[in-house]
Amino acid sequence: MTFQACHQLALDLAFPDELRLEGFYRSPQHAEAFAAVSNLAAGTAAAQNLYLWGAAGTGKTHLLVAAARQASERVWAPYLDLLELSASTPAGAPDQWLAGLERAGLLCLDRMEAVTGDRAWEEALFHLYNRLQLQGGSLLMAGRQAPGASAWALPDWGSRANWGLVLQLPSLQDADRLAILQMRARARGLELPREVGEFLLQRCPRDIQSLNRMLDQLDRAALAASRRLTIPFVRSVLRF
Repeated sequence: MTFQACHQLALDLAFPDELRLEGFYRSPQHAEAFAAVSNLAAGTAAAQNLYLWGAAGTGKTHLLVAAARQASERVWAPYLDLLELSASTPAGAPDQWLAGLERAGLLCLDRMEAVTGDRAWEEALFHLYNRLQLQGGSLLMAGRQAPGASAWALPDWGSRANWGLVLQLPSLQDADRLAILQMRARARGLELPREVGEFLLQRCPRDIQSLNRMLDQLDRAALAASRRLTIPFVRSVLRF
């Protein structure tokens, strides 16, 4: 696969429609990160580089995809998943696959941990960073560790990754998960009573992707049966 084919694939991936800024749940602890991403997407940020870090399931990918979607209304704003990209890149050739990305108005690089410690990738990112800065573009990155605590192989890249604004996304609590479920249920035209949401959280996997799949299943069942979401109905659909 050529770089251009992979590059276009990265831009054309079909993400769930809910991965937009208006669909991001934000507690008071998320407010600073949400505002920073929104400003970057709108082109009004004071700092042109932003690094989000936090555990899996804290909303990093949601914010990066949403920022790319929002910014694409005014500039070229590619989103790249470095885990997927690095897995399909020939050894020693990341610079070829990153060529041309300095033309982006906003470049979103997700799952930075996938290339941490890989000197070839870090060198390619270092040079891309410098080219992007010269072109006046912005960079939004996300990883599981803070850039200053990551085991980079190239100190020069480590210092670049740590420039700009660095913000942690907090881990979700059950109250957050319940609020996310209720918000996404409303987006589907469903009402999820608190007691039903708590019932689900006690019995379902607690990661957001699993909860979303469960909500999709309930949505289809409720529509087919013309039923509200009640504990007995949920029991019958999910076979608890």
